[in-house]
Amino acid sequence: MHEPITRDYPPQEAGISILVLSVVAVGSVALRMASKRMTKSSLRVDDYLILVATPLMLGSVALTVYAEVKGALGRHVNSVDLDRVELSLKSLFVILLLYPVVVAFVKSSTLLLYSHLFGVRREFRMQICVALVIVWGWAVGVALSTLFICTPMEFNWNPTLPTGRCGHQNAFYIAGGIANTMTDVLIMAMPIPHIWRLQMPVSQRVAVSSVFALGTLVFIIGVIRIPAIVRIDYDDITFTLRWPLLWTIIEEQLAIICANLLLARPVLTRLGATRLPRLRKRTPDAGDGRMDDGCALENAPTVRTQIAAQAPRLSSSGFSMTTDLIDSEAWARIHVDTEIAISKSAGVSFLDAPSMVSGE
Repeated sequence: MHEPITRDYPPQEAGISILVLSVVAVGSVALRMASKRMTKSSLRVDDYLILVATPLMLGSVALTVYAEVKGALGRHVNSVDLDRVELSLKSLFVILLLYPVVVAFVKSSTLLLYSHLFGVRREFRMQICVALVIVWGWAVGVALSTLFICTPMEFNWNPTLPTGRCGHQNAFYIAGGIANTMTDVLIMAMPIPHIWRLQMPVSQRVAVSSVFALGTLVFIIGVIRIPAIVRIDYDDITFTLRWPLLWTIIEEQLAIICANLLLARPVLTRLGATRLPRLRKRTPDAGDGRMDDGCALENAPTVRTQIAAQAPRLSSSGFSMTTDLIDSEAWARIHVDTEIAISKSAGVSFLDAPSMVSGE
């Protein structure tokens, strides 16, 4: 015997949660943009990716609400009209197509931010490229499988077609979910080695690492989503799909929120969150022209972190050197070109002309 028909399956609070998180996600985007404005930083590709992902996520939320209010989402298939079932399944089909796109945009935004902050070393930039290929390979694979796992495509929302058939949908969604959580772990782990090379107490390194480990929340939701998918009954899909669908939307929302909080420090500091970790400059390693990655946490308002310097370029009259700085307020990399002249009478001296400074 079926469970009683109710619109509150799962509890109504579960549906309300995606509306609340939508507001929080949009608010986090506003914090990101306000931080950019406060620090006079220009928008980069990682910002634009978030600006695209957010309305796509809101579209998924709107379709979910529409499928519940006007369709059959959360109700048994045999208790509602076929038209309402079809409406819900059409909404589901679009949501499942949007899901890999939103997740890939957010993960790409985070990876490009890593490249901007830590991409002085060529090997790390290569790691970023490999991670981007993996993320977009996953996204394209999930999208194509969603499109073609059922034939004809109309069978996705019209299960009465006599010639329609589908592949093993549960196995596909479980495999996609596992691959997604693996990319979460990869992205969370990438900045940790760079942070733990910093010359600071262990407790402070943990504090900085925690800022970049906000994606753990997204990973947890991704793990929870997998067993929810296992319990889907395609003979009563409108009733059993609502939990997996809600976890899918929540994962998108938390991914956007976590990505934005990485860049929201200036506004949060203005609002009183003065204990958030920041980095300050330490002494470069004079041996090879690179910084020793030595940084310490500090709450001073206008400090910057020097990350690395290119090897000096020698000439007959002296040498010049390009140094990368990180603006700890704006998370923006600043290039400083310094020229040093060698005088036979006075030894080594800096040129009278000011150093060339450019910010990104």
